[in-house]
This record gives sequence, C-alpha cells and structure tokens, in this order.
Amino acid sequence: MIQIESVSSGHISAVGYDLEDETMVVRFQNGDEYAYSGVPFDTYESIKEAPSVGRALNASGYKGCKL
Repeated sequence: MIQIESVSSGHISAVGYDLEDETMVVRFQNGDEYAYSGVPFDTYESIKEAPSVGRALNASGYKGCKL
C-alpha cells in the first residue's frame, strides 16, 4: 500500500512511494494522479523534500503514466 503525503507546491498536492516496486505516485492539484516506475527511494525523498517539488520532478527525467 502506498502512503501519500501532502507537499507544499503550486502544482503538486501529494506524493507517495511503493518500496516493493519502486513506484512513486504524484497527485496534482487538479486531482490527476501519475505513477512513475523505477524511481529509487533516495530520488523520491529528494523530490519530496525539494524546495520546488514540481521543478525537482521535472528535472528528474522520469515520465509518469496517468492512473
């Protein structure tokens, strides 16, 4: 089960992570959710803790698929 945590961001409302399959889930302010596969946990942590979560997500280069 993925636990989603709220973040402070203009475009992203929450992020979560599934350790078993290294999948990050991002919930946007408009309600859309995307899954990003193959994301190492430390990358997820750095995105979640970044001053700009959206900018960090874009810079990561990972492409998500809509849930």
